[in-house]
Amino acid sequence: REFARLDFHGFDQRPEGEPLPASVLVTAGAALPLSRLVQAAFGLGLAGLEFAVGTPGTVGGAARMNAGTASRWFGSVVDSVTVFIPGQGLRIFAAEEIEWGYRSSSLPADGIIVELVARLAPSDKMMLHAAMEAGLKRRRASQPLSLPSCGSVFKGAGGTSAGELIESCGLKGCSCGGAEISPVHANFIVNNGSATAQDVLSLMKLARDKVREKHGVELQPEVRFLGFSD
Repeated sequence: REFARLDFHGFDQRPEGEPLPASVLVTAGAALPLSRLVQAAFGLGLAGLEFAVGTPGTVGGAARMNAGTASRWFGSVVDSVTVFIPGQGLRIFAAEEIEWGYRSSSLPADGIIVELVARLAPSDKMMLHAAMEAGLKRRRASQPLSLPSCGSVFKGAGGTSAGELIESCGLKGCSCGGAEISPVHANFIVNNGSATAQDVLSLMKLARDKVREKHGVELQPEVRFLGFSD
């Protein structure tokens, strides 16, 4: 339960009419669904996570890979991250100690993220709602949000999005077992109900092979592998 905890450090219990602080620290366990953090922050009128509406995964995963959009990323709201490092124990990394890159972070590869502290800012709830609705509308129009997936599978390459490269190879709708390269967005592999990890890996290999053959580009996975090589 502690790995999915969410603590607003009293901001959610402050007396009505009390002046708002410039920023609010929020502690979130690594196993907490990112969607819960986003919705809880919105419920309290806290800005900073609107870009993450509709993003799948957990808080820990979002920190590990610096999840985000083309213009915003998760690392921009992180104040600190607590990591368990084998042989060393718990270590707290301040934001300034972490290097954030495109879908990457400098957090130890062998470490286990336990929790993090995000720094958010009080804002107008109507403005937040409008921003989140606009973001969700864009995602619904361009991403297969109605089916399970792990989000974007590959990183962009050579200034071109992975989805465009895969689509140009005619792979939209291509399936293997219960997995399918989404007809909505070619950089999403969705589970139609019975997909196995091997089904997904097979489609990833197909996409990489076809893009390499047609464009001479080697797609790099955006997803992380556990128990499988990339």
